[in-house]
Amino acid sequence: MIDASLLVLNAATSSDDSRHLVQSVVEHWPKQDQPHVEFVTPTDLMGRNLTDDAAAVWLLADNDPVSILAVIEHLRLPILLTDLSAARMDKPLGSLIYGRNIAIPSDAAPSEIRAVVESTLGHACNIDELNQELGIAQRLQKSLMTQVETLDQEMQLAAKMQKLFLPRNLPQMPGTKFEVLFQPSFYVSGDIYDVQQITEHDVTFFIADAVGHGAPAALMTMFIKQSMKLSETVEGELQVISPDVVLTRLNQDIMSRDLDTFNFATVCIGTYNSQTHVLRMAHSIHPAPIRLKPDGGIEEIVLEGPMLGICDDEPFELKTLTLQKGDRLLIHSDGFELAFGNPDEPMNPQYIEHLHAMAQGTQDEAIKLLKTKLDRQAGSINQLDDLTVLMLDVTE
Repeated sequence: MIDASLLVLNAATSSDDSRHLVQSVVEHWPKQDQPHVEFVTPTDLMGRNLTDDAAAVWLLADNDPVSILAVIEHLRLPILLTDLSAARMDKPLGSLIYGRNIAIPSDAAPSEIRAVVESTLGHACNIDELNQELGIAQRLQKSLMTQVETLDQEMQLAAKMQKLFLPRNLPQMPGTKFEVLFQPSFYVSGDIYDVQQITEHDVTFFIADAVGHGAPAALMTMFIKQSMKLSETVEGELQVISPDVVLTRLNQDIMSRDLDTFNFATVCIGTYNSQTHVLRMAHSIHPAPIRLKPDGGIEEIVLEGPMLGICDDEPFELKTLTLQKGDRLLIHSDGFELAFGNPDEPMNPQYIEHLHAMAQGTQDEAIKLLKTKLDRQAGSINQLDDLTVLMLDVTE
């Protein structure tokens, strides 16, 4: 066990010169205050334990001191370095301090060296406390990194689970084509969508947007997906449930459960018959669907309906209209408005310009245009909101 306060690591060719230098420095202390000095070797420092009294290491070397420093760095003690082969240094001692190591010229006056050594030993307590705090901080950092990695794995699993609630393939009925862009702002999304072909000619589709972000909102969307009943069998025949009825039943289900503050959501739902081209829609305070016409016209399908989870006696308006060949219907979450327009000024010129651009070309081209716009907007690295866009084209 090494219990000296000043450990002298003699790596010089001439040990007599080293001992003489150390002795001349120690003699400049009052006898009762002289530090406890012990001469050691690198092997001593690697193979023996140090007590709390160990305050500093004084390395005296005349050949390659850097390699020796690398061996003793693990001690986390201040290191005083004297290169016995060096000529007198013109720089003052204070300018030679680097990291926690201090270079001392070999031909400095013993009184100068004593002042540096004494100051170093005097601050040993502070240095030890800082080392302890550093150790605590490093352990805390390691613990936090472990927790972050665990959270990352859990959120990746949650994202995979949410994707299981999304349709694997979109139905493509004659004269009808669907496409979707689903882009969470984080691992999981507060949006969810579905497209289900109910009969040979009938298809039901919706987008739901839960209030909030992250895992709570994602859980709410999965509850909505499981709770929404889009069809029923009447007298042995599968039939589409009207959108307003779907929302009424969903709202009653949400209101009957104790979901605290996570029970608020908006939904836009529609049914379309590819044979009659009849579109029926309802929503709950959701952004209005947009009808892009082949002649360049833009129509917002304005609907009335309460937010889900607020009250159970407000009706949901049902609107019916007939689509024409070449129409493109956009249903989207509010992330779309944040990306393309000013929420305080609906249908502003810039917003209309982008809608005209999205009306042109194929669905793939429109989705690509939308992605490009999102990537170029301010803050695209940290997307402001979840974004879902569902696109329906009438091709016949």
